[in-house]
Amino acid sequence: MISFWPFHTGGGRIKDLKAQQIADSAIKSLQQFGRTHLTLRLLYRTLELDPFQPKALLLLSEHYRGKTNGAPPKGDEALAGIVIEFALDPKSALPSEQKPVFEKARLEIMRDWGFVTTRAGESDVDHIGYMTCINLQLGQLKSVPNGFRIALAKLGVLAGVYDPSTGSPTRAYQDWLHANASTLHL
Repeated sequence: MISFWPFHTGGGRIKDLKAQQIADSAIKSLQQFGRTHLTLRLLYRTLELDPFQPKALLLLSEHYRGKTNGAPPKGDEALAGIVIEFALDPKSALPSEQKPVFEKARLEIMRDWGFVTTRAGESDVDHIGYMTCINLQLGQLKSVPNGFRIALAKLGVLAGVYDPSTGSPTRAYQDWLHANASTLHL
C-alpha cells in the first residue's frame, strides 16, 4: 500500500486534516477498496467539514444512485438527485467553476430516471418531469438542504459515525478522529 503521509497538518490526527485532503483520501479508498466502512467514514468527515466540497458531493450522490432502469427513483435513490440539486442551488457555496460538472451529473441522473430520451441522435430532456419528481421528494424532505442533511445522516449511520438512537456521534468515530492520520494508508 502507498502512504500519502505527511499531510502537513501540524497535529497529525485525522481530525486535523482539511476537507480536501479527506476527500482525496475517500477517492483513493473507493478506488482501491470499494465502498468500505472507511470510504464512507472519510466521505462523511469531508462533508461534515465542508458541505460544498465538490468531490465529496459527487461521491455522495453516486452513493445513492441505484439501478432505476429508466424509471423515477424509489426510496433512497432519490437522494442522488437531491444532493445534486443541493450543489446547484443558487444559494450554494459551490464554486461556480464546478457547476458544469454538477450539471452533467444532473443530466446523467435525469437519463437514469427516464427523463432523457434519444431520438434520431438528439436528446429530448424532460426538465418539467424531472423537477416534478424532485418536488414530490421535497414534499417529504421539506427542502433541498434538509434532503442533503438526511442523505448525510443516513451515510453517517452506515459509516458508524452517527448513532440514530442517541442522535450523536459514536464513540468509535470520536476515537477515529483522534487517531494518527498516518493510519490512513491508501
